[in-house]
Amino acid sequence: MSDITVGSEWIDDSDGDVLKILVVDGVLLRAESKNNGLCTVLAFDLLRNYRPMSRGDFLKQQDKEGLNISPAMIRGIHPYSFRSGEWATIVGLVMCGKDYPGGRLNYMVMFDDGKVDYWPVCDESNHEIKAASEVSK
Repeated sequence: MSDITVGSEWIDDSDGDVLKILVVDGVLLRAESKNNGLCTVLAFDLLRNYRPMSRGDFLKQQDKEGLNISPAMIRGIHPYSFRSGEWATIVGLVMCGKDYPGGRLNYMVMFDDGKVDYWPVCDESNHEIKAASEVSK
């Protein structure tokens, strides 16, 4: 049996609805439904109708307009790039850099082992970006 924890996400295979658990109070759960907004669910009903959401499920999601959603992956293509040739997931955009007034725009990237790095957006000649669904690991 899977643990029902705050922050865990569960998917209903019948309609693709995704629940994110917000509060666990014994057998009563407060959750945010992708389709229905905030809701209350019994733990028994969650376990009977939903299953824990995996990374593969996330890659298959579609937004409300039917667009396929896939995380963006990036890898350095310059031989001296950090972990050159190794794919990482772009987890966000941040401003950083002490040599630039106000900072400069960087990709915040995370490798499979959890290592985080920051790569300048303006350095596009030294990295390659693809959808995770197009990257074979």
